[in-house]
Amino acid sequence: MVKFFSKFHLPSFRSLGMDHRSDSKWVLTSKDGTVHPLPAGMIFIGRQECDIIVDSASVDKRHAVIFFNPSDKCFHVKDLNSVTGTYLNGVRIPEQSYVKLNHLDSLRFGYGHEVFCVHKTTDRAVPLDSASPKRNPPTFGDGDLVIRE
Repeated sequence: MVKFFSKFHLPSFRSLGMDHRSDSKWVLTSKDGTVHPLPAGMIFIGRQECDIIVDSASVDKRHAVIFFNPSDKCFHVKDLNSVTGTYLNGVRIPEQSYVKLNHLDSLRFGYGHEVFCVHKTTDRAVPLDSASPKRNPPTFGDGDLVIRE
C-alpha cells in the first residue's frame, strides 16, 4: 500500500529558475497506477511519516529521499543508510550519495516487490492530482506513460 502525503510547501520549478516547459512534469508511478508528482524540492520515502509511504517490513521508517537539484536541473535519489537498500534499475545505490534519475528509470525501496517508474510527462498525459480517483491504471509500454480514460 502506497499513500502520498504532501506536508511541505515546496518551491515551484519557475521560482528555482529552471528551464522546464510549464507543462513538463516528473512523476513516480507504481504498477498499481498510483501517480506521485515529484515537486521542485525534497520528498521522503519510507514506512512512516514520509511524503510517500511504502507499506513493507523491508522499508525503513525514513528510507530514501528524492531531491531536485537546481544546478543540474535533474532529480536525484539518495538512500538514507537503510538496512535493505534503495535500487535504481535493479542495482543497489550507494548509501548517502545522490544518484541522478532519468526518464523510465525504475526505483525499488527495500526487498519488496513494489517498483516505481520515473516519468517525465506533460499535464495532458498524467493527472497530477493524487486525490482524484484513478479509473484505469497506466500502462508501461514503449517508454510512454499512457492513462486510459
